[in-house]
Amino acid sequence: MPQQPAGLIPITTLCLKLLVCYLILPGCSQSPDEEVIKANVEALAEAIESKQTDTAVDFFHDNFVTDKGQDKEWIQRTMLLHTIRHDTIQLLLTNISVELLDEATARASFHVIATGGRGLIPEQGQAYRMETEWRKEGSDWALVFAKWKKALDAQSQTEPVTAQRKQLPV
Repeated sequence: MPQQPAGLIPITTLCLKLLVCYLILPGCSQSPDEEVIKANVEALAEAIESKQTDTAVDFFHDNFVTDKGQDKEWIQRTMLLHTIRHDTIQLLLTNISVELLDEATARASFHVIATGGRGLIPEQGQAYRMETEWRKEGSDWALVFAKWKKALDAQSQTEPVTAQRKQLPV
């Protein structure tokens, strides 16, 4: 086996170190504000699951509104209704993506699977695609806007897909 000059790292070791850096660094690429918003989304889901509606509502800005015109009070009443209706509420968040629009505004989008029921096995469930907007006031980020649609909507599944075919030259 040929001997390497002192101070040189074997190429395989160097490649492995670069690969590890490549795999680890993307997870560290979020800014502190993006990390706070992602943590807020997760904490909001935890508060809803544990039926802490007052804690959950604290994440909402006083001027919160949905794309359908519902406000913060409507959200609170809806959460209370679901806590009464269901003994257990579970939320599974996936694909949380945060984008800073400027220093005081951000957009977070994610998928959520919401289930609820009276026993161990959920009686109801639905998957949603959530789009939210957050505003920074001082050092806190508050939810100012949200819209959602069913991720597995039967209507969107049955709509015909139209595509135009290009005539390929012969």
